Amino acid sequence: MPITKLLDQLAYTAADLKVDKIIDEYGVSQEAVDAFYRKLDYNMSLIMDSLLLDCPYELYWFDKTKTGGYNYQNPSSV
Repeated sequence: MPITKLLDQLAYTAADLKVDKIIDEYGVSQEAVDAFYRKLDYNMSLIMDSLLLDCPYELYWFDKTKTGGYNYQNPSSV
């Protein structure tokens, strides 16, 4: 999805996300978070790999070793 598509809409309603409610007794509901991530449909690993390859000097501070790198799990893929 192009970044311009992400910027078209900055707020989502429960109807947009096709969930019953966005806020529950604990804050933002997990159902709403999962629906939001499905709507974005992105691959965080691909984004990080691209940034690390395209911007090596800008990300000099980022620990790229196996033990100190990033660990991200998309909640919608759980």
